[in-house]
Order: sequence, then C-alpha cells, then structure tokens
Amino acid sequence: MTIVCWLLTRAHRRGRTDAEAPLTRLFITWCSLFWLMIVWDVGVGRVVLGNLREDRLLLTFQIWETHSPSEHLYLAWLTREDFSRHAVYTNHLHPYLFFLYGVSKAVQLITGLPLAVGKNATAFVVSAVGVAAFAALAHRIASRGDRRWTFYATMFAALGFFVTEAHYWTYIYTTNIDSVFPLWIYCAAILWAAAEPRVTDRNGRLIVAASILFAAFGWLYTPLVMAALWCCFGSSARRTIASAPNRVLIRASAAAVLVCVFVYAIPRMLALWKGYSFSDSSFLFRSGLDGDTAYFHNPVQAVFRPYWGPARSLSDILFPAFVPLLVCGAVAMGGGRARRVRTLSGIVFLFSPYVFSLALFPQSVSVHVYLYDQLLFLPAALIGAVWSLSPRVQRRLRGPYAFAAALLGILLVTSQLVAIAQAMRGATTG
Repeated sequence: MTIVCWLLTRAHRRGRTDAEAPLTRLFITWCSLFWLMIVWDVGVGRVVLGNLREDRLLLTFQIWETHSPSEHLYLAWLTREDFSRHAVYTNHLHPYLFFLYGVSKAVQLITGLPLAVGKNATAFVVSAVGVAAFAALAHRIASRGDRRWTFYATMFAALGFFVTEAHYWTYIYTTNIDSVFPLWIYCAAILWAAAEPRVTDRNGRLIVAASILFAAFGWLYTPLVMAALWCCFGSSARRTIASAPNRVLIRASAAAVLVCVFVYAIPRMLALWKGYSFSDSSFLFRSGLDGDTAYFHNPVQAVFRPYWGPARSLSDILFPAFVPLLVCGAVAMGGGRARRVRTLSGIVFLFSPYVFSLALFPQSVSVHVYLYDQLLFLPAALIGAVWSLSPRVQRRLRGPYAFAAALLGILLVTSQLVAIAQAMRGATTG
C-alpha cells in the first residue's frame, strides 16, 4: 500500500492523470484487503475455520456431491428430512447457489480445508463484490481534479467504515450465512453507477449488463429496481419513448425481466416436474395478511421492536451506520437543484428495496430482521462512505475539520470492529 501511495503522489505531481485511475483501483484493492484482514483478526477468522457444523447450505452442497442430479436438481434443501420427503426450498435460485458453491469449492481445492470452511469464507467474496460497488460509485461521484493526500486518506477510512459494517458480519456469522440480501444491494449499486450521470449509447451496454446481473440474483426486486431506474434516468418532458436513452432502458428492462422470469421459474418448474412439494413460507405470512399478531403488529413495530432480537431505539439504528451519510449528506446536498435531485435519486434508488419490503412484507421484516436489515444498513454505509469522497466534502477537509473528520472516522470504525469482535466471541463460546 505504501508503494501505491508513493506512485500516486508521483503521478499527481507530474500531472499524469492517465496513471491515477489504475493506481487508484490498486489502492482500493490493497485498502480492502487490509480491512478484510482486520475483520478476520478480530474474530471472524476463528468462526470461519472453527464452525464446521452442518447448516442448510452445507447440507445442500453435500447432497449435490453425494446424490444424483435427478434427485436434488441442484436446488436447496432445509433439512435431510425435507430431502427425504422431497420438500424443496426454492427461495434460493440457481445463480446464487452456483455462486456460493463455486466459491466454497474453490476455497476447498486451493487450501485443502473442508468444504464447510469454504462455505464460511463466501462472505468475504460477497464483501469483495461490495468493494467493487464502492469503486464503481466512487468513480462516478469523486472528482478527478485536485486529489490531495486527504482524498486518499479519506478513501482509506471510507473503505474501512464500509468493509467493517458490523451488521453484515454479525448477522452472517451468528445467524444466517446464506443471505442473498447484501448481493441485492451491491448489484443495485453497480447498476446505479452504470447509469450515472445519465443514460447514453456509450454506457448502454454497461446498463444492460448490470441489469442482467441484478436480475440473476435479485428476482424479487427486479421490477422495483427497473421502475426506479426509469424514474431516475428515464424520459423527460422533452423526450419521447423512442429517444436514445429510453431505448437503452427498454433493452435493459426487457433483458432483466426475461432473466428474472427464467431464474425464478426454473426451480419451480423442476420441482413440479418431479412432483416435489415446497417448504417456502407463504405470501400471506410474509405480508402479515394472515392476521396473526404473534410476530407483527405494524411496520413501525417491525423496525423498532421486531419479533427477532431486542427492541432498538432511533440512536441504535443511526449509529454508526448512518453517521457518515448524515454528516456528508448535509454537505453534499448543498448547491443547485440539479445536485440535490441527483443526490436524492441515489438515496431513493438504493433504499427502495428496504421500503418496498417494509410495505409489502412487514411481518417477514419483523421475523427476519437479520436479513432485511442488510437492505437498510448496507446502503447507508455505502452511500455515506462514497459521499465522503465527493468534491464538496473534500474541499472542506482542511485544518480542524480534517482533524475532526479523522477522529470521527476512528470512532466509527472502532465501534464497528468492537461490535464484530463481541459477536464473534459469542459465536465461538455459545
């Protein structure tokens, strides 16, 4: 990392802007590896190497390796009893399952460790996808102009804050390792970055590719995200539906819908073809329309007093995940109307999956807080971290403001590392 910083300084002094982009990507890579190693050292590594207990993900992979494909159909199974009575779990679709299995198997083959360790390590690869989303957004938001040392110091701290987001690591390693929710947010962020600041023929292919990527993993939210994409980047009063930007959005939406329908239908068609039953929970339960009040009363209760976990106050939610978003947002929102609309559009786009979930599946949010919280805290951490690199924020990092920002960054990152360490200690001693 020191060598990269030295090369960045030389490139900046010599005006070599062409060399800054690849060096910045290398800087992001090394910073991310540093923070991931810190996460490993504060206790996550012990859980990755030590937790060899069978869960539904490891069970599914073992069934894949020991039974004929005609029996398991490369689908997920909750328990061995479910597999025996052919009750399939179809909420995990093939792209996600193949992604996790590929990572798990690669770790097993490279290290010689059990498949369970490879499964436990998948969270680090998912986090790397989040780093890619951070880099994509930073490329759109950060200025390419005067990048002083404070810019790269801020990037180091921002990556530390984002990579160490405590809810991500604690929920995955204490409750539910096979959570596709972080991937939904990261893929949505990549899609947003592909479309920023406007849709053109130049970034059309990127938008289509990012839409397909999101649809492959985020089938449930694909219509929502495509609608958000149209609202943020679609036609204005001066354009027609046949305008060049709208043609790009039409191609992206059509491709996303086709992929979404395909990946959603395949496991259910296979299960119906084999005569298997389904172990998924019903829509009535998830929405709360079953009338049961044992788990859920209203959306506010689902957020602040969920069925799973203890009650939490507004400060519990805001600190530390929302602090950079609130602080940097107050600065980034300054300027003209166009800047404010652009800033608000990013917030609405990335937070829409959580609001949509709370509106349509509030009982599921109350019961599965450890899943849906990823849709709340990860966008907050990602947006706040990226906004700290915006030109308006960087211009204010002088003198006492820079010192105060450094102290705040240390406080936030340390708070998250402490939360991770405490959760991992409980996971290894529980």
